[in-house]
Amino acid sequence: MEDDMVEEVMVRNNGFDIDLVTELFKKSLVGDNDVSLLLYIDAYRQINRDKILDSEVPCILNSKWGTEQLKCRSMFMTPFPFCYRLFSLLSKGFSFIENDLLEKEKILMNLHTSDPIHYDTVNKMVSWECRSGEPSEKGSRTLLRLHRALLFIIDFSKNLKDSDEGDQISTLCQASYNDTLSRDHSWIIRKLVGVAIHLLVSRDYILKALMKKRGLRNEHEVKQAIIRFIDAAEQVFNRLQKIYEGRSILNLP
Repeated sequence: MEDDMVEEVMVRNNGFDIDLVTELFKKSLVGDNDVSLLLYIDAYRQINRDKILDSEVPCILNSKWGTEQLKCRSMFMTPFPFCYRLFSLLSKGFSFIENDLLEKEKILMNLHTSDPIHYDTVNKMVSWECRSGEPSEKGSRTLLRLHRALLFIIDFSKNLKDSDEGDQISTLCQASYNDTLSRDHSWIIRKLVGVAIHLLVSRDYILKALMKKRGLRNEHEVKQAIIRFIDAAEQVFNRLQKIYEGRSILNLP
C-alpha cells in the first residue's frame, strides 16, 4: 500500500469533552465582534446530549506524514458521537432541558441550511432578521434562549471551579440557576428544575468524569480545564450580549 493511503476508522467517544467545547467556542470567534453560528451550534451540541445517539462517526486516518491524523467528516451535517454530555452527566432529571436545547439547535441548523448567507454568523443573522425592526424570523429568538442558558453554564462552571471537597453540587447548581435562568422561566419550569437539581450526581463524580475524559491527572488539572472553558465561553457570551444590546432585542419574548 502507498504511504498516503487512507483508512476509514470508527471513532467512539462517550462523554462530555470540556476541552473540545473550549476549542469550538474559541474557533467560533469571528473578527473582533462576531460569532460563527455553525461553530456556536457545534459547541452546544457537545454540551447537550445528541438524541440521535449515534455512537460512531466515520473518520479518515491519514498516515501520509508518518503520524496518525484524524480527519473527521463534516462536523455539522453528521450526528455527533457523544452519547452523554454535560446535562446527562449532571442528572437524568435534566432530560427536559436537553430536549428543549436540542430543538433550538435544530431550528438554527435548519435556518442555516436553508439560507447559509444570512445565517452564517450571529451579526449577519440578527441584521437580516431585524431589517424591518423587530426580528421577523425565529433565529434571533431561538439563539437568545441558548445565550441565556450559556450564562447558567458559565456561572455553574465558576461555582464548580471554586468548590471544595464535600461541597454539595445541588447547592452550587441551584445558586447558578437562581442567578441566571430562573428569571426567564415560568413557575412550573422552576419547580421541575428544582426536582432535577435534587437528583444531581456528586461533585467528585463530575470532576472524575472530566478527569477520565481527557486523561487529566488530578483535580487541579480539571479546574484548569474549567478555567479555560470559562474564558472561551465568556468571550462568546459577551459578543452575543453586545450584538443583542445593539439591536435592543435582549428581552425578546
